[in-house]
Amino acid sequence: DEVIALYPWSFAITRTALAPDSAAPAFGYEYSYTLPGDCIRVLPITTNGRPNSPRIEFVREGTQLLTDYGPVLYVRYLKRVTNPAEFDPLFARALGARLAVLASTRVTGKTSYKQIANQEWQEAITQATHVDALQQGYAGTVETSATPFYGDDGTNETYAPNAVSVRGRGLVS
Repeated sequence: DEVIALYPWSFAITRTALAPDSAAPAFGYEYSYTLPGDCIRVLPITTNGRPNSPRIEFVREGTQLLTDYGPVLYVRYLKRVTNPAEFDPLFARALGARLAVLASTRVTGKTSYKQIANQEWQEAITQATHVDALQQGYAGTVETSATPFYGDDGTNETYAPNAVSVRGRGLVS
């Protein structure tokens, strides 16, 4: 789930139309919607569900989306994918590299191996996000951005390229 949540992978994107919950939120918003159980991360919500349409303000609280937009909410989200056969090959490589980072010191006892594994992870995730952005058919300039990754002990251990921005399309993970 961690690596899927980092970027809007084409193999993990799904869409649904949500009906409002029977009870409105106690305050602040007009509608509450329950997210599907396989939702890892909600992508920007728009008026018609298309990525380039006007965005809708919303707040996620647990498994609920709260918004003033309704009564139907078109949502694109990253779903939990448990079957490795559904993974993009470059995503699978990046996932393996991330697992190597997490296991390297525990398995080898050497921090130098963790540094090597982290470099492999950064290269794999950069390549995977670039290729995925291109195969989604977005025109524009593909750029990576960096977001902190946290070590096993919760400390900020490194910055890893993990998102792609496509200029002119507003797709920033």
